Amino acid sequence: MVLVISKTPEDVERLLAPFDENLEIEEVEDAEYGNYWHNPKARWDYWRIGGRWRGELIASDGLQPETSWDSPEERADGEVSQAQKKHVDFDAMGMRNLKRAEGFYDELAKSDPFNYLGGRTRDQYLRDACRFTAFAVLTPDGEWHERGRMAWFGCVADEREATDWAEEFRRLTSAADPESWFTVVDVHI
Repeated sequence: MVLVISKTPEDVERLLAPFDENLEIEEVEDAEYGNYWHNPKARWDYWRIGGRWRGELIASDGLQPETSWDSPEERADGEVSQAQKKHVDFDAMGMRNLKRAEGFYDELAKSDPFNYLGGRTRDQYLRDACRFTAFAVLTPDGEWHERGRMAWFGCVADEREATDWAEEFRRLTSAADPESWFTVVDVHI
């Protein structure tokens, strides 16, 4: 999930465009497989507003939830994928995320083959889980900020500590103009 911060809702596509894996920007010489072109800034090959994370934002201005074929579950009023920052209810999102996480921790603690908990206690996990975060943030100036370098099948290289990323995420979102738009984007790589 990527949080795109933009000046207008229409800016999302323009901001994401430079990170398209299908752009042929730079030629790579490969003696074994032959030369090919690629985009060194590639972060996605397909994207969709909301997608699997449809309704992650809770808007305080009474927006109606959107429906989607890839996330057909019901959403509560105000659960949206795009809203102005000034209308995002971070407290309500924290409470919703906490409720989701309480049962999840207990199940995950029984078997955590991917070390998702990272040694966190239940209290630490719940504290972290109630904070809204995304894997990456794309800011209005076109800068891509990420927790690590995402690759196929959710493999991540150069992943930062969760607390370090959480601090940067909060810094980026806090610095955003209240009139800016927050858009949750499901990207595929």
